[in-house]
Amino acid sequence: MAALQAFIEANRPEDEPEPPKERRYRTEDTTTEKLGELLNENPNGLMVFRDELTGFLRSLDRYGREGDRQFYLEAWNGDQPFSVDRIGRGSLRVEALCLSILGGIQPGPLSRYVHDAGQGTTGDDGLLQRFQLLVWPDHPKGWQNIDRSPDREAKDKVVEVFRFVDGLTFDEPEDSSIPYIRFEAEAQDVFDVWRAELEQEVRRGELSPAMEAHKSKYRSLFPALALLIELADRAAAGEAPSR
Repeated sequence: MAALQAFIEANRPEDEPEPPKERRYRTEDTTTEKLGELLNENPNGLMVFRDELTGFLRSLDRYGREGDRQFYLEAWNGDQPFSVDRIGRGSLRVEALCLSILGGIQPGPLSRYVHDAGQGTTGDDGLLQRFQLLVWPDHPKGWQNIDRSPDREAKDKVVEVFRFVDGLTFDEPEDSSIPYIRFEAEAQDVFDVWRAELEQEVRRGELSPAMEAHKSKYRSLFPALALLIELADRAAAGEAPSR
């Protein structure tokens, strides 16, 4: 038996292949520790989807989870590294902490967080201002029963947009930073004019601190929306994914 064990050890491959990593796009209920591991394995970023955002927001207020808010605050930029060092879990480094959050919330619970964000309390840390795109459902007063099959063509077009974005690749910049793109000259001129107006508005001192913090986030919201629209247009035009 000892000879057999010695033979196995002597013929064990020096570099055993790493187990395959599942490509992920979203997660629902996770701790920040596990989320860091998932982001390390999926460097293009992830989306946290919660059908009810109230549960997510309440989890950030739990005793012992005070660091979770800071994690999500830092994940908003999408281009900063993040390192975690724990005695029991070892060390983990995420090259670019990139995270999106999507979900729904009722007006009642939302009003509490909006109030806290404007009162200088623990909720006034910029987290709520990072939820930049909100949709308020305006239900029509009338009602009509409509029973028809979903629009397959429209669904296929949406799927093609996601496939197009998923297939994009970027060359590493010469400075070894994460990949980035720039506006074309004409678009840059439009952005510069728009930003000049925005900067004057947020620096005038006429906005509340909460609204000032919210509108200051528009500096990145504008180009982010421009990029999403550009990608959707290119996918709809049938272009092949490229850098």
